[in-house]
Amino acid sequence: MSACRYTKNLFLVMDCLIDLYAETGKPVGFTVIQRCMDEVYGRAHPEQVRRGLNSAYCLGYLKIVEGKYGSKHVPTLEGVVNTSIYLSLKSAFRKLIDELPTNTLFCLIHLARHFALINRLWLSVIIQSLPKNSEVEELSLVTLKALLGEEVKDLEPRHYREVLHNVELDLANIRSHLNKLGDRSLTMLPGPLESILTKVCNKVSRSLV
Repeated sequence: MSACRYTKNLFLVMDCLIDLYAETGKPVGFTVIQRCMDEVYGRAHPEQVRRGLNSAYCLGYLKIVEGKYGSKHVPTLEGVVNTSIYLSLKSAFRKLIDELPTNTLFCLIHLARHFALINRLWLSVIIQSLPKNSEVEELSLVTLKALLGEEVKDLEPRHYREVLHNVELDLANIRSHLNKLGDRSLTMLPGPLESILTKVCNKVSRSLV
């Protein structure tokens, strides 16, 4: 992570890119992403979008495709997985997630990814009872591979959004437990949790991007 500059627009830009790529089935240009950022997040300044895209590219969350009308962008499964995890954590922790130190945020994403992977492994066993070669079974396997950090060749653009939703489903327990707080939304991590998280993150920091 130290070699790539993190920006708070990173995952918002990725959310737009994934949605637009799934919808159009084609690489997405800067202007279209900017329009989405304006409509969905109220962040239309080109520098906000540019920094988000640069950070995403550096982290391997997207690929740049050169075409007749300039550069366009395609999400990677790595970008889909971590964006989904961020959105799930954002839903659970609300504003607190964006106030965490960058290393702690990416450590939390790293830990949540392991949680999602375990859940997806169990779910894959259950899905074996479905008719073979069903799209649900196929996308569950794709999601499992994505959580393991593997790229899947020839994946249809529309399936990128499905993988994002699958990972969100894998982390639904985190959201449901914290959403029970209702109006008592967290403004800071509980002391013991913060202490444990800090110790864990210090140990796993070398394995982070």
